[in-house]
Amino acid sequence: MELTEQIGSRKTTLNYIKFLLEEGWLQHNAKTGYYIIKSFDRIRRENNWKVRLSFSVDFNSYRNIKAITGAIL
Repeated sequence: MELTEQIGSRKTTLNYIKFLLEEGWLQHNAKTGYYIIKSFDRIRRENNWKVRLSFSVDFNSYRNIKAITGAIL
C-alpha cells in the first residue's frame, strides 16, 4: 500500500511520477537518484496561469488525494 492509502499499487505511483516528469513539473537527477519538484510559481509562470488559488492540506485532508489533485490542476 502506498503512503497516502488512496493509491493501491506501486504501478499507479509510477504512472503519476511519469506524468509529472512528462509535464516537466518533476525532474530526476540521475546522478543522485533524487527527484526535484518545480515551484508552483514557476509552473504557473511557464503555463501562463493567472489565478492563484490554494487548498489547505493538513493531517485530516491529506488522504483526499482527488481534492488535492483537483486543487493543483
